[in-house]
Amino acid sequence: MTREEKELMSGAWPLCLIGVALLAVTYFTPHAGGQQGFSFFEVAWNTPWQNLGDWPAAWCSVKVILFSLSVFFLTFWLTTMFGLSIPKALERFLIFLMTVPCLGVLAGLYLLVKAVL
Repeated sequence: MTREEKELMSGAWPLCLIGVALLAVTYFTPHAGGQQGFSFFEVAWNTPWQNLGDWPAAWCSVKVILFSLSVFFLTFWLTTMFGLSIPKALERFLIFLMTVPCLGVLAGLYLLVKAVL
């Protein structure tokens, strides 16, 4: 392993830690007090536009954003770590796969605006 590869690997570990921390915050914090039996995606998605200031749905929307960011950081970490030993086509696929969490952040922002306004 070359020196550049070691530096790349040591610089990628904070991305993994950030992703795991955001994932832990997403799944281990409670969501939407009275909405038992529903996932935070459902609570955020099913709020109507007429409910101004629906704070449980807003918190679930923030959790959607945090989940999407954690998937982004973990995918970026995997791309960095496996980028050293995988074919370029698979690396390009992983980079393309990183656009999915970006769409999740946009959806979470939409849901947040829908819940608050």
